Amino acid sequence: MPKVALYGRPGAGKSSFAGLLAQELAVAGADVLTLKVGAPLYELQAVVHAMAGRPLLDGSEQDGQLLNALGTQLRRINPVALTEVFTRRVRQAEVARPDAVLVCDDLRAPDVEAVTGLGFVLVEVTAPDAVRLARKQERADLSAGDEHPPTRTPAGGPPPCWTPSCCSGRCPPGTGCTHTPSQSPTSRRPARLSTRVRRSGSS
Repeated sequence: MPKVALYGRPGAGKSSFAGLLAQELAVAGADVLTLKVGAPLYELQAVVHAMAGRPLLDGSEQDGQLLNALGTQLRRINPVALTEVFTRRVRQAEVARPDAVLVCDDLRAPDVEAVTGLGFVLVEVTAPDAVRLARKQERADLSAGDEHPPTRTPAGGPPPCWTPSCCSGRCPPGTGCTHTPSQSPTSRRPARLSTRVRRSGSS
């Protein structure tokens, strides 16, 4: 069973690429299943909004600030809460749909070990900052999530700088990054996909 886990900065195009990949594979006759490590956070988000009297219209809406807070607190209570659920769903898929291609489109640094332990291959999705920020604005999220949310940081350690832009020494000020390329998951040489788009009329 092929397994691919996408990671990258917010707005880089992980979900968009996962959707396009699923379409292409489906045309080729493959069975594709997309699983999210953060799926429980979206379920909790819906409960919180319903309890607040502002139910969400569909499952695609994102309250970034709430999702960041839920992720932080869930990991505080149980650091492996998300990966335990994800692992169960992967194992269920392996039994129910053994020939499917599994795609995880929301890998976070704290979950790398658990996800790669399930046999997933890492693929980095990148995009220029201007493109990322424009995409985030176009999504019209209920609230914007942090660019470097605490859920991307392992408990008790420095920010998990495992993208080339970080490990080459260009971390944002104040992140306290102490990582080097040899310490990061990019040293495993994951595939890297750029979602840079060419504007109409540009060369």
